[in-house]
This record gives sequence, structure tokens and C-alpha cells, in this order.
Amino acid sequence: MSISGDIDALCSGGLLFLESTFILTALLLLHGTRKSIGSTPLYMALGLLILYSHLIAAAGIRYMLPSIGLELSVASTGIMMPCLAIFLVIYIVDGTLSAQRMILGVLVLCVVFYYLQATGVMQSSWSGPSIIQDASAGLLGNLMSESSRNLMSATVAMLFDALIMPMIFQRMVNSRCGGFVSFAVAMIAGQIMDMFIYLGVRHWGEPQYLLTLPLTLFPRALFAVWLSWLAAFYLRQLPQNEKTGSGRRVIDILLAVFGSYGKAKSLEKNLHESEQRYRTIVQNAGDIIMLTDSERKIVDANRAALAFFHCSTYPEIIGKTLGELTGQKIRLCDPGNAQETTIVPVAIPGSDSKLEMRVTRVTLEGTPAFLLVGRDVTERERLAREREQWRTELAHAQRLEAIGRLAGGIAHDFNNYIHSINGQLDLIYMGEVTDESMVHLQKIDAIASQAGKLTAQLLGYARKGRRQTMKFPLAKLVKDTLELFSPESRNVVMPPVKIEQKELTILCDPTQVQQAFLNILINARDAMLDTPEGERKLSVKAGTPEFLGVTLKRPSDVQHKTADQKWCGIRVTDTGPGVEPSIIEKIFEPFFTTKPIGMGTGMGLSMAYGVAVEHGGWIQYERAETGGAAFTIILPLQQNEN
Repeated sequence: MSISGDIDALCSGGLLFLESTFILTALLLLHGTRKSIGSTPLYMALGLLILYSHLIAAAGIRYMLPSIGLELSVASTGIMMPCLAIFLVIYIVDGTLSAQRMILGVLVLCVVFYYLQATGVMQSSWSGPSIIQDASAGLLGNLMSESSRNLMSATVAMLFDALIMPMIFQRMVNSRCGGFVSFAVAMIAGQIMDMFIYLGVRHWGEPQYLLTLPLTLFPRALFAVWLSWLAAFYLRQLPQNEKTGSGRRVIDILLAVFGSYGKAKSLEKNLHESEQRYRTIVQNAGDIIMLTDSERKIVDANRAALAFFHCSTYPEIIGKTLGELTGQKIRLCDPGNAQETTIVPVAIPGSDSKLEMRVTRVTLEGTPAFLLVGRDVTERERLAREREQWRTELAHAQRLEAIGRLAGGIAHDFNNYIHSINGQLDLIYMGEVTDESMVHLQKIDAIASQAGKLTAQLLGYARKGRRQTMKFPLAKLVKDTLELFSPESRNVVMPPVKIEQKELTILCDPTQVQQAFLNILINARDAMLDTPEGERKLSVKAGTPEFLGVTLKRPSDVQHKTADQKWCGIRVTDTGPGVEPSIIEKIFEPFFTTKPIGMGTGMGLSMAYGVAVEHGGWIQYERAETGGAAFTIILPLQQNEN
């Protein structure tokens, strides 16, 4: 044969290669759109291609390269091989029962075609006045007659291919071979089986045709490898959850074909209903449910997972790891670890959301995987913190209440003794008193007076002191108190007082509230003893919480009088060292003080707190912007005030 003839033959071979590629690509596209347009177009295309391949085979159309003795059937290589590839794809993606239905459909199609071609041969050979024939009738008859034996051999070969290829593929997959390798081995084995069976049945009694097998095997294997790569590439693009035929046995395809079709349909229906129930439960669960592969990449997730990670579509979450979604390194349990389930806390950077993830080791398609069940514990932890805060406040309030009752009882009895001492001093003064004894009596009188003031403070803290309430302007109360305070005695700088320009009126005992305010001022002044003189600064502001820039933190023992209760406050800020966090809960307790011995009794803040609570308010401490302490006396406003 000439060189030009070889070039023409190679061009024909390239055309055959493009034909098989086009057919498989078209079938894969139809398979990929089956969820939107259904499977009918795919099966119709397969049926037409099978019938067309029988006609091409009957016509004897072949690709030949005589210089090397190469001969390929266009029907089996260019048309039937893509059909076998798509059959294997259906088995992999849609499962054993879908492959079973396809095999039965092909058998029915071949039987119908055999009947039609036999009828066509009979009609082509009729003679008589009622039949009009021309030259093409004989050609059709010869073509139909020739296709009869080809149809039988092709049907037998296709049946064996449809059984052997899935079994070989499943065996390779169960041995953990790659998808492309498993597909290619199954296709090549199918082609070898197809050639032996087809030639054996088609040319029964003509063993010389078996000599052509070595020449055709290599090119058909190349075609099989190429088509396997196309199919494997298509399978890799499919989501993992679309591959329903997982965990199968090698002989499942045999059991499906030769077993009971009705039983298989019933099992498929039950399986489908079970899967639908599972999907419904999982997708509507409040907890986050995700499934990962052995590489920790997510292969399935429910709607709760999408909502938690702020994803709108599944492709945004499928294929990613939990670490990529959360932005942090998360170590799941080791697949080889004997511990099946672990709990992993997950914090989302840049968000207050926290996730408690339960990780369970499972097996997915024979390989280790992880089932992740997460629960958003943000609200639970917030409630736990609030509950702990309420418990602390309640314990603190109960402790103060108990101390207050004890202090009140002691002060009441001690006050009676002070009155008795004062009465006895009055009697002594009425008698003859020398100058020497007068000095001692005056000291006793002064000590008794100081003791009386201490008992008054104790009674005020214990809420047993008598109050004379009246409506009193907040601004006047602040100004009158500041006139009694002399910060200059400790070299303290006091900027102008800031008072909100509103008529803010409170219902109070002015004397008690002034004493409480004065105690706060004295405590702030004394807190700056160790602060350099030029840095001692004491600031006072009075007005509504918005004016003060204070967020109200109402203790549990203070109840709102009405739902729309409004408040005002007096805020005192110093530049001292502030209060150590470890003693914040104790600063309002009686007799607790951090001052040196002889400089404080520990009743200043406790008496002020008792007065504030007795008036329906409270005192709250905060760290000042200057680093010192900031105490705010919170008192209720009159309801008719703005």
C-alpha cells in the first residue's frame, strides 16, 4: 500500500477516534442533565446507537490499515464502546438496579429489532401483484438478513460485557484502586471478552478469524483507555452525594439480573423512602450535621451548617475542611484511635459564635471518615455566664443582708449603751466638776459622740435608720455636699463639677444622701495618697446615665418600681490605683477597708451603699479611663421628670 494510502487510513482512524469521543461526550452530557430533563433522552439515545451499530456491523463497515494488518469494526469500536462506557457510568453513579434495568431494556430492544428485521427480510422477498418492489428492496433484504447473525452475536457479547465489566470494576474499587484505573481495567477486560464472544458466535466454525485478535486488541485497548479517562474525569466532577451505588458486592449485578425483578423494585423503593426520610430528618435538624472523607474534606452537610457558616449554596461548603470554614486549626480524632467519639470546641474568629462539635469516626466506602454533629452553644454559654453572675450577685446580696442584720442588731443595742453613757455624763456635769476631771469627762463625751456616729452609720447600712424623705433637686444636693468637702487638705485638684442642665428631682432624705455622697468623696480623696501631688485629680458629674456615660448594672436585690423607671446618678472619679479585682465583691461590706490602721473604719462605702439601696438605688464601681476608680450613686428619678 502507498504512503498516501496509509495517510488516508490514519485520517480515517482519527475520524473514528473523534466519533467515539463525540458519542461518549454527548451521552455524558445527557447523563449529567438527567435530574433536570429526566433519563428518557439518555436511554433513547442509547437505544438508537445500539440499533445503528447493528446496521453498521451488518454493512461490514471497518477501518483497515493493510500495511500492518490492522482491522477495526466501526460498530464495535466507534459506537458500542462509548455505549459500554456510559453503561458503566450508570452502574457507578445510579446503582445496581439502574444497571439492571438498562440490561433488561437492551435485551427487549434486541428482541424487538430481531423481530422487525426478520419481518423486513420476509417483506423484501415477497412477490405478487400486490407488492411493488424495486432494486433497493433486495439490498434491504440482504442487509437485514446479514444483520440477523450479527444481532445474535452482538446481543450475547453485550450481555456478557454488562455482567463482567461491573464485576471487574467493583472488584478493583473494593481493592482500593483508583477510579480511572478501575474503569480502564474493566473497559479493557470487557473489550477482550467482547471480541472473543462476538467473533466466536459470529464466525462459528471459522477459527481463522481468531487470528485477527492480537492485531485488534492493542488499538481497542487504546480507545478503551481514552474513553475511560473521559468517564473518570466526568465522575470526578460529580458531588460525592450523587454516587448512590456505594458499598456493593462484586456479584450484586448478577443477583440483580438473574434475581427477582419485583423484589429488587421493592427493595429499591424501600431504600429510596428510607433515604428520603434520612435526608428530611438531617436537613431539618437544628444541629449542624456534616460528613467528611478521610482527608477531612466535607462531602455532605445540612441546612443548619450552611446557616451557621453563612453559606447560601452547598458548593460553598462541600470540598472544604472544617479548619478552612472556621479559620483555625482543628484536629479531629485520629482514624486509628480506639476512641470513637470526641468533643471539639470550635470558636469562630471575629464572631461571638461558639460551636461544640461531636466528632464520630465512621467508615465511608471502606475508608475512614468522620461524622460531625455540632451545636451552637453561644446562647447556652451566655445564659450560663448570666446565671453565674446572678448567682454571685445573689450570694453577695444575701451576705450583705446578713451582715446588715447583724450590724443593725449590734448597733441598736450598742446605741442604747451610748445613750446611757451620755445620760450619766449629764448627771456628772450637773454636779461639782474639777478642772482636772473636766478634761477627762470631755474626752469621754467626745468618744461617746464618735461611737454614736458609728452606730448611726451601722443603722443606716442596716436600713433601720429613720428617714425624712422629700423632693430635692439633684443639682442642689451635689452643690451643698461639695461645700462641706475640702479636697485642698490633701493637695487634690478638683475640676469644675459637671451637672446636667435639667431639673432632676429625687425623693430622698437629703442628709443621708449627702452623707453617702460625702463618704464617696472622702474615700476617693484618700485613695490618692500614694499618687504624686500633681496627678491627684478628683472629678464629679451628676445627671442621667446618658449624660454620665454609664451603663446601668442593676443588682439582683434592687427591683424596678415601675417598668419605665428612669434614673439619675452622681459619679465620682479619681486618679488613684483603683480597686483590685480580687476585692471588688467586698468593698461594700462593713468594716472592710484597705486603709492603714487608724485611718478608716471600713464603714464609709458600706454606709453609702446602704443609703443608696434604702432609697431604691445602688452604687456601682467601674474602672475609670484614668486608671483609677469610678463610683456612681444611682438613684430613681421622680416619675413626672424628663
